[in-house]
Amino acid sequence: MGFVEVDWWTAKKPSVASDVFEDPPQGVTTLIETKAGSGLFISKGLMLVNDREDSQQIIHSGIPENDPNLGKHGGLRDASMSNYRTRHAGMFSFGVA
Repeated sequence: MGFVEVDWWTAKKPSVASDVFEDPPQGVTTLIETKAGSGLFISKGLMLVNDREDSQQIIHSGIPENDPNLGKHGGLRDASMSNYRTRHAGMFSFGVA
């Protein structure tokens, strides 16, 4: 099955200007094709948190480390790595991909 990689971040207002980042892009998020050739891609679970400490926890990417195509994006991840699936967001933040 195929996959695509996207940037994902949160912003204080609907813009891509660097001064509005709530949590700037850090690494790509991988979306996996639902069925070979479908052209429909979905993400593993994503989480928005309102506490900076929560947004820095080590989490699992949802991708197995032994995946032949995506193993480099699998396993435990921190905020500096691809497929880190947590972003800091305020009550009025926007998600941008």
